[in-house]
Amino acid sequence: STEQIKEAGALIQKYLSGLMMEDLDLRRIVADNARYILQLIEKSGKGAPMLSRISDLFFTRLQDEQDPDVVSRLAGGLAFLVDLRLRSGELGAALDLMRKAEQLEASPVPALHERGERLADALARAGNDRIFKSLTEMLLTGSEQASMEAAEILKRGQSRSANHLIERLAEEESRTHRARLVMLLKEMGKGSSVPFMSRLDDPRWYLVRNVVGILGDIGDAAALPQLRKVASH
Repeated sequence: STEQIKEAGALIQKYLSGLMMEDLDLRRIVADNARYILQLIEKSGKGAPMLSRISDLFFTRLQDEQDPDVVSRLAGGLAFLVDLRLRSGELGAALDLMRKAEQLEASPVPALHERGERLADALARAGNDRIFKSLTEMLLTGSEQASMEAAEILKRGQSRSANHLIERLAEEESRTHRARLVMLLKEMGKGSSVPFMSRLDDPRWYLVRNVVGILGDIGDAAALPQLRKVASH
């Protein structure tokens, strides 16, 4: 019932307020249980309105917390939150948290930069093949906003999402969709061509051809030895 949901929300908020207590052992216990609480909220299907408040609380505490164990557990809780948002199709909320982590990573304060770096790395590991498949469909067939959000999230998935996109490119028949996939893969490769190197040994000639074209556009000199080798394919 509505009253029960309100009561549950109040209890959860009261429990999570333990993250702001002076007692370190208490903060560690609450942070350790954070993921379990998020699992309960997801399972119930009734606590979605609480997720934004919990996300803000975890992010604020991650910046202020001095204990590395609590920081690590909060980063894990935020990564689970992103995963939860992606599973429910709330791309905007997941992307907002990813952007906040990157802003924190860009901080000139060493401690905040280190926490932002750790959080950004944790959030980049969110998602799985099923989520990447769903994001790829949104990229190719969703609304303009959904397509843009899906592209931004897939970029942050790095080699994990790149492998999925390369596989999709190999089987995609639509020229329009193929062009969109190639464009995104080129953007993802600007930082590093490493995720594409192993695919040059793939037995499917057409997939190798696609990867060679992408590597050529990326222009990473580190790829030259592998490209010389594959030139005899």
